[in-house]
Amino acid sequence: MYRQPLLSIIVPAYNAEETLKKTLLSVAAQMEHYPECEVLVIDDGSKDKTPQIISQFEQWDGRYKGIRQENRGVSAARNRGIQASQGDYIAFLDADDLFLDGCIDRRMKVFMDEDTSDMLGVFCPAVLIDSDGNNLHSRLQFDYNLPRDRLYFNAMPESVFNPSCVILKKSELLKSGGFDETITPAEDYDLWHRLMRSGGYFKKVGNCSIGWRQHSQSAAHSKILEHYKQCKIVTMRVFSQSVNACAEEYSRGFGESLYYVTITSRAFSSSIMAVVTGQYDAALEISADLKKRLLEQIVPERLEEMIRFNALRALSQPEDRWHLTVWPEIKSDVMRFITDLNNRLGGDCNSLMELKYILENYRTETFQLRAAKL
Repeated sequence: MYRQPLLSIIVPAYNAEETLKKTLLSVAAQMEHYPECEVLVIDDGSKDKTPQIISQFEQWDGRYKGIRQENRGVSAARNRGIQASQGDYIAFLDADDLFLDGCIDRRMKVFMDEDTSDMLGVFCPAVLIDSDGNNLHSRLQFDYNLPRDRLYFNAMPESVFNPSCVILKKSELLKSGGFDETITPAEDYDLWHRLMRSGGYFKKVGNCSIGWRQHSQSAAHSKILEHYKQCKIVTMRVFSQSVNACAEEYSRGFGESLYYVTITSRAFSSSIMAVVTGQYDAALEISADLKKRLLEQIVPERLEEMIRFNALRALSQPEDRWHLTVWPEIKSDVMRFITDLNNRLGGDCNSLMELKYILENYRTETFQLRAAKL
């Protein structure tokens, strides 16, 4: 048995009465295997029963500690937790996510067995779940194929994982300055890349996962245009030359050309999420960043997959409902958007025209074959 150093688990919570109890109970289940924890629940000025739930857990187990502050946002809440933490290792858990079997002790064991001076922290994949904890998608999120399971800055320019997936060395968090409180909701995307730009890496732990809850009320789904704009700011930071201390080989970022490639994928995905959640004007504004030359470098089959995944995620629907209820309900809006987009791009974008053909010729047999393969 390895020595168990103290782990500080930071749970930012704002009006989280519907999910917080299940979230904190999921931590309790994992602390049976790794008891050396403190759970700091940061109440970000909640107006519902969140404070009472926190108080109940404080009375039940002394490892739970509530901290209340005026409403300042999730970044400020996480930073407050970092400041108050006593552990040398920091885990984050959003108030609607779940820790699943082994996701504390298996991640912490990697620090004990494989730590290096360049290791910033560890992360595990995520399972998309609905409000009842049911799996929404068969594919794990953030389950990357990486050399030696090490994620470096140059591995990918996108946001690399959900905050609930990661455990970090507190020393590295303090050196980075923590979360930027001015760019919520893209603060995690920014922090992970700032950390990796120093030259360090995150180690993937593939034998556990967390539950990443999807619901229409989340900031990423209900305020898609705002979320997209914040992510665009962070993407520009990632792709630009850095004035801060970083590894020499990462100082110039990814470069402007690759920036537009990355923005194309994000803009298409965000546009689809906006369309299917009734935010059509936002979809049109976001899609202004889509360029014909770059869209035509994405095969139509990949665009179809992006539509399916982002629609299911935005609507919190499982894969097996796609052909039965989801696609019939959103088809007219999605087809209208693709037509409008193609017209704006000159009416002859091959990828979009081929995509329309694929979508217009969906067959029940195709859905049944896909379901049989899952």
